[in-house]
Amino acid sequence: MAKPQEAGCLRDDAQIAEVLRMAEETVGGLSDWQRSFCTPEVLRRYLNGRKGDPCAAAEILAKSLIWREQYKDVLTGSRLPKWQGDFRLLSQSEDGHPLLYLCCQHQTRAFNVSDTLEHVAAVLETAVKTMPKSVQQMDVVVDCHGFCLRYNMDPRVVIGIAELLRQPYRDRLRVVMMVDAPMMIQPVWSIVYPLLPPATQKKFRFLNADEAGLALKELGKDCASTVWQVMQSNRGLRGLKPSKPRMPSELCQSGQISKCQELDDIDAGIQNSAEKCGIAQNSCRPEPGALRSWSFCRRRMRPRRPD
Repeated sequence: MAKPQEAGCLRDDAQIAEVLRMAEETVGGLSDWQRSFCTPEVLRRYLNGRKGDPCAAAEILAKSLIWREQYKDVLTGSRLPKWQGDFRLLSQSEDGHPLLYLCCQHQTRAFNVSDTLEHVAAVLETAVKTMPKSVQQMDVVVDCHGFCLRYNMDPRVVIGIAELLRQPYRDRLRVVMMVDAPMMIQPVWSIVYPLLPPATQKKFRFLNADEAGLALKELGKDCASTVWQVMQSNRGLRGLKPSKPRMPSELCQSGQISKCQELDDIDAGIQNSAEKCGIAQNSCRPEPGALRSWSFCRRRMRPRRPD
């Protein structure tokens, strides 16, 4: 007779297998790419997210697998998205949790909804790829410095991001630090908050910059120093020159990222596209000032390690 612990493991394995079987049946067969996503850890996350109901778990897993097949070129790095501002994998905690950083200072005015969602998906996927086996979640710093409400009035963006967090990147967030969030962010937050799973809602922390600095120290000295210096440079403090983001990750040396691109390359790509089309460069770029402080991002600064 199996021991209680062994029986529990067997039951868990059977439920996981059932989730995969029903999801595959719903999708109509899985590609190798889709199947590689279905690790025991991922399947268990979906099962737990539906309180142990294999049928309900298979339903949301199937939606995620269909989405991953549709966006395979972006998720694998074979096609780079059109970067829509500064959202990147910036650092890692001491125990290997990726830290993503977004700064509203560099948000585009003439953004495209599908391009924005591809940008977010590419960064989230990159973060997952860098995780060691012992890590399943990431941390996010949303630096609201420079937030402008009129650039964030399209609900399709926040709804789309919420859907990414509910299904393909379900339970991937450990903590989200909303730094220096102004009162004017309330209309956007009122749309996002109800769309998030209850467990995800509890992971958001609203902090001022100094409070965020203290919270970041919990992630490790190097990680805290890196993020803090980028935040300071974006505020023009301490004479620091602003950094030039490398998309989708500052951790390309890990060898796990297939392609990375700096904003200089993005700028050149815009110009080349215009020349190929026989169009003046300014006609296919955002109007002056459309990418807020674009030149502000165009110099590279490697944060100096603290003494």
